[in-house]
Amino acid sequence: MVWNIIKGSNSAQTAVTVNLSLPTSKVSAGNLTVSISWSSNVTARVSNTGVVSRPSHASGDASVTLTATMNNGTITQTKQFVLTVSKLAQTTTEAVTEVNTWLTWDQIKGSNTSQTAVTVNLNLLTTRTSTGNLSVAIAWASNSTGVISTAGVVVRPSGTTDKVVVLTATISSSTITQTKTFSITVTKLTMIAAVPTQSNTLTYSGSSQSPTWNTTVNMTATGGTASSVNAGNFTRAFTPNTGYQWWDGKVGAKNANWSIAKQIPLSTAWSINPTSISLNSTSTTYHATVNVNKGSLNRDIKASTSSNGYAQAQAQFDSVLFTRGSSAVTSGTSATGYICIAGNDNYADTANKTVNITVYGQGWSK
Repeated sequence: MVWNIIKGSNSAQTAVTVNLSLPTSKVSAGNLTVSISWSSNVTARVSNTGVVSRPSHASGDASVTLTATMNNGTITQTKQFVLTVSKLAQTTTEAVTEVNTWLTWDQIKGSNTSQTAVTVNLNLLTTRTSTGNLSVAIAWASNSTGVISTAGVVVRPSGTTDKVVVLTATISSSTITQTKTFSITVTKLTMIAAVPTQSNTLTYSGSSQSPTWNTTVNMTATGGTASSVNAGNFTRAFTPNTGYQWWDGKVGAKNANWSIAKQIPLSTAWSINPTSISLNSTSTTYHATVNVNKGSLNRDIKASTSSNGYAQAQAQFDSVLFTRGSSAVTSGTSATGYICIAGNDNYADTANKTVNITVYGQGWSK
């Protein structure tokens, strides 16, 4: 007894798909009749008469041992055939169910580690080929497309609360449709407490300078003034990085302030002469001139006095003219004159140099 005798229309013992041809007797070469009986260990797949019932695709191929018992009245022998009954082709329902079972959080999570703490895009597949080689479509719907789009793009919410989004997958092939839902929590953006502040002190030097910030963690400079040669007040724009927000829930650029102070010239850079004068009401002593040596500070002069009633100051190009005021004094009275070199965009006014003024007489009326 061999496979070729019982195979029927099957081509291989390892790929049985149709009924077998199981003889129940055989006449030997010596003209003796031998009876043959058959026994299957899985009659649901191959009956004792050779009827084949293929398993479903989901169940997989089935292994069956078919035993032939041969008897001529006095002698009995057996022979076994180990058969593989091929599973049926996958049905559309089986294909859709298979993909539904396969479609879990692990398949869509992308780089996220938890369904309750989503921060980056999901991997929402739109098709899947089943193990039976059937194409199954997957369509996605979101109840909050501004947070998770139907393509899986995640936009983390600003503000103080996380957002729960329900994603619905519609799984279909031909006329068979099933659905599956995922409840996903998208975590709010991480908060940045404040815009940066300048941590260094800059003074005009004639060269380009940039601020040092106390922190720029989780943000990017996106505009404003990065450096300057000139003194002044400036702004630098900072925008939160992906996944971050400002303390007020905003995600746009905010300005941080920084500055370069004007330089204050050294007092040794210029001088005045004399530093003491006297003013009287006579025609020859009602005024006095103090010369100003500007050195390299080629800028205007500023001048004033502690009392215009006693003495008045008038700045000129390289000197200051002090004039007796109109207030009368009974004896020598002291006043102070103040002289400085005026500042400009990059230099502050110099510190004042002082002139000691002694005032006499009844005042002067020119």
